[in-house]
Amino acid sequence: MVLAFVAILLAVASWQVIVARRAHAGRRGGRSATVGFLAWAVAGLLAAGSAASALSIGLFVAPLAIAAVWIAARLSPELPTMFGALSGAGLFLIAVAVLHTAGWALIGAGFVAVGVAGCLLTLRPRRRAPTG
Repeated sequence: MVLAFVAILLAVASWQVIVARRAHAGRRGGRSATVGFLAWAVAGLLAAGSAASALSIGLFVAPLAIAAVWIAARLSPELPTMFGALSGAGLFLIAVAVLHTAGWALIGAGFVAVGVAGCLLTLRPRRRAPTG
């Protein structure tokens, strides 16, 4: 049941990203990467919390997680900002670690670090080949 729930969340996220990218295809500019990263972080936090507690309160948190994914996909469908979802999941793991054991804190910190590093590396401006 938990795997089916996670699969549904991923399907909603994928579908919304595809729809949002098509809608944003002709537009230039947009919101800052920080806003998109934070939106995806909230979505990742809610999705991780909902999936981890799917057999109890997670079913009640699921609509919030789906709405957060939908809003994040609408605000920022770009790949670099989607690494915020990993950071949000990492923040959930850190919160669990604070309540229970320190071992999960390292895993959570790793998720946050990978999310931030992935976003920063993909946002880095690329060098263009000189035109001759």
